[in-house]
Amino acid sequence: MRNRINEQKRIEEEQWASEVAKTKAQGSRIKELEKEVRALASSFNAAGAGDSLTIQASDFPINIFRDTGVYRIVVSFGDQIYWMIRFVTYPDRTLALQLVRVRGKDHASVQDNFLLTNDSINLVFVEEGFWVSLNQSISKDVGTDIIGDLPRNHRPLDVFNSTLILLLRRVIERELVLRAK
Repeated sequence: MRNRINEQKRIEEEQWASEVAKTKAQGSRIKELEKEVRALASSFNAAGAGDSLTIQASDFPINIFRDTGVYRIVVSFGDQIYWMIRFVTYPDRTLALQLVRVRGKDHASVQDNFLLTNDSINLVFVEEGFWVSLNQSISKDVGTDIIGDLPRNHRPLDVFNSTLILLLRRVIERELVLRAK
């Protein structure tokens, strides 16, 4: 019995160490992404979005596989509609970065609880790459306006950030156009 407990503990420690190593690898990608997102917001604000477009990011966790949903980048449009970028982990421990439309109170902070909508796009990490997955109930206009002709099949990791920035640019453009109407 003691050997089985020790073996289980060893396996758990190895899994934790592996997850922390993968988290560190994602961390550098995310820091670069945060800079790109802030630059994107600044360029939209300078081009006339005013100060309604803001970006908030939370601290990056030690283990994104265990602290799923804790790391967030929140894009605020100055009302109760936000888009959030966060990590999610599927039951089989597959990691995905999710871009999801959320609702919350006016001037919500990155730590607030948000009401998730069906408008979510997942960039699912697989061995040496990722692929794009949509929520089955994503609204047709969001799917058309944001996904458009974007390939959803397996893609290499070197285009991950540019793919997410393209999606976020489309999100921002869509939300700003809707607010201008």
